Amino acid sequence: MLRGKSAFRACRDFHIEIGAISSEDDELIDRFSAYRGEVAHELYSILFDDSKAALDVDLLFQVHRLARNIDRWWILNVEIATDGDWVDKEIDEEQVMSGRQLFLDQLVRVALKDVLDLLEEEGA
Repeated sequence: MLRGKSAFRACRDFHIEIGAISSEDDELIDRFSAYRGEVAHELYSILFDDSKAALDVDLLFQVHRLARNIDRWWILNVEIATDGDWVDKEIDEEQVMSGRQLFLDQLVRVALKDVLDLLEEEGA
């Protein structure tokens, strides 16, 4: 199943094959994987060295949105599609969200409250 790849890469390839993510999403995943490694090795400097660039919040939001889209795709195309109780029911796809995603949304709101408030002020 892994075809000589890591579980992460095999899972990513699987999501591409089934149409859950696009080639653009795949590029975002590659960028984020590289960035995650950079942050993991430079976390102390990022947090405490003013000369270091701050976290790439935009990239974090992009990946968060991608995770939400993957969750939504899975729920709509696998879980609901294979559950007879949902046949012929009208579903507002934008409202579909996993428990994991609800938790992550709350975590982002708490962890990045200051950033979100600043973005809101700039947009107003």
